[in-house]
Amino acid sequence: MVTAVSGPRPGLGLDIKTYTQEGQRQKVFPLALLGDWALNPAPTLRERAMLTFMNNVTDMPGWDDKVLSDEGVRELEVEQLELAGLVERENHGERRSGGFQEKAQASLPEDSCGFSAAMFEACIAELQHKARDFKYTDIVGVLDVNAAILKKDTSEEFRLSIAESLKGVEKEALDHAIKNWQPNHNETLLKVVQPVLYPLLFGRTRVLTDRELGLADCLDAVGSGRVIDSVMPIPCEDGDHYSNQLGGAVRSEDAAYWTELSRKNQWLPAEVAVDAEGKAHITSYINNLHPVAHADVYHTVERILDQALPMFSATYNSVRTSPADHVRFSIADLAKLERACDTPDLCASRGGCKPENWTHGPGEGEVEPWFTGEPKTTEWFARTHRVSQPEPITGPQKSSYVGAEYFTTSPPWTTVEDEGRTNKLQIFVTVGNILLTPEKPKYETGQFHVEGLVNERICASAIYYYDSDNITESRLLFDGAAVSDQIHCGGDGGKCRNLYDLYVQRLCGDPPSITVGSVESRPGRLVVFPNVFAHRVEPFELKDKGRPGYRKVVGIFLVDPKTPIISTANVPPQQLHWALDDSPLNVVDTKLPPEISTLVYEDLGCPYNLQEAHKISNDSMEYRSHRLKSLPYRGHMTVD
Repeated sequence: MVTAVSGPRPGLGLDIKTYTQEGQRQKVFPLALLGDWALNPAPTLRERAMLTFMNNVTDMPGWDDKVLSDEGVRELEVEQLELAGLVERENHGERRSGGFQEKAQASLPEDSCGFSAAMFEACIAELQHKARDFKYTDIVGVLDVNAAILKKDTSEEFRLSIAESLKGVEKEALDHAIKNWQPNHNETLLKVVQPVLYPLLFGRTRVLTDRELGLADCLDAVGSGRVIDSVMPIPCEDGDHYSNQLGGAVRSEDAAYWTELSRKNQWLPAEVAVDAEGKAHITSYINNLHPVAHADVYHTVERILDQALPMFSATYNSVRTSPADHVRFSIADLAKLERACDTPDLCASRGGCKPENWTHGPGEGEVEPWFTGEPKTTEWFARTHRVSQPEPITGPQKSSYVGAEYFTTSPPWTTVEDEGRTNKLQIFVTVGNILLTPEKPKYETGQFHVEGLVNERICASAIYYYDSDNITESRLLFDGAAVSDQIHCGGDGGKCRNLYDLYVQRLCGDPPSITVGSVESRPGRLVVFPNVFAHRVEPFELKDKGRPGYRKVVGIFLVDPKTPIISTANVPPQQLHWALDDSPLNVVDTKLPPEISTLVYEDLGCPYNLQEAHKISNDSMEYRSHRLKSLPYRGHMTVD
């Protein structure tokens, strides 16, 4: 179906830097890559303990009824406060027991901050609000500071139907002569569908400027269109330049754009229309998923997207509108916290409590190892003069989490800020299978990462865990940037350690990162989170080391609806094997032998074969990951 062109996009009628410049960035969804968002206020150790406790409770069957009943609350109180005592005693050689206590082991960070009755009271009050929302949405927000991770457990019937519908495309990927293994994962992560292959290549990919493609006519258009322009760097001024790794140089004020923005390529999203009932309909091909051979998988993605749409909406609206004063702890109280001295005799003999009272012993240096950067005097003072831990705000207060005010199940898409509506979305789709064997029994953790570069404008991710077998518990860990003026320790290194588990020296340079917690990746669970968080899969392994096991997911990455990009509606398929097998080939005579058709396409430059696509993909992933290593806070991150 031929449709009208929807408008210019970055790289096609718009400057590629559109949406990255200061005047535009405040109007669109914030991105971690540009430093547009941070945990505000930075969560203390105690708040992170509360977040983990509430997350663990919401994993319990019937949790919503439990927190709304007096008996259920009493059971939770006994379990959690007993856990707090066990952790204190564990520091003196005891170990935790099993059950809920084992499940909640992360509720108290290693540098034990205690879990008080006031913390429990505040958690229950918040959980009761969340339980009431959960009863009519089946969605709960967790690990929420000024943004939340949302989770929903679907029915077993739904999960099984999704798993069954994906068996064909899984088998095809596993049987293929060129298996699409994710690099650096020891051939344990098979990418069944991924957006990295066959991206938009500036200066090579052919685009349509007079019409948009639909599912029915995309194969007919293979090889047509004009070659998209290359993106050239801005000439530098003498003595004021930035040498980027893309070749050439740009003016220094443009340096940041070319750090987070690729002028080589951009992933290609599919177009989605949302109907009056709130149902999703994919209207252009999903890159690397054949629209005819795997038409059933398109329907599968639509079904998952239907579940994710209210969660996407809540995520989008909350990050853009959530006020910074949603707090669990009083900022003013943090500044008033006092220390408890464990060495009164020593301090009395030296004129009062101060870090300089510590004297190093024989063979000890003055400074901790390089990775802390803390003087040992500060380490000693933090250990022997702990700051009294804050207590949370209790009683009536404005909710500090993503609740009912942010959920919208009414279509098509609503932004709270300006009530603007659109029924058009863009998504990237990935299907990944982690396959473990007795020879490769463990999946090692990866690096923290975000999805895409600024080119892709990804604002949120939905991960659906549709199947697993014979593996230990799998979790997804989340990490966020913090800013120094939201870390309330007054430059006191010991206070930073006691309250935040941060080293004060880290606050003087790049923004520090804080791990807010992890979510269990159980089968049937849908997890949605904003792309302001970095995330990584935690390690897991085979339960029974004598037989294989697996974990399977579908990922849907949402492009910021306010910043649409070039999509598969603009780009004819670039997969040569699709053209030779299925396309009527409006630019190549279908009567030609395949080898002659291939030569014709090689001369056109697009489409191209799978071997070349993998080389381009590997080079692109290496380049994208390398670009992030020089970024503040994101230096430990990669891009999937």
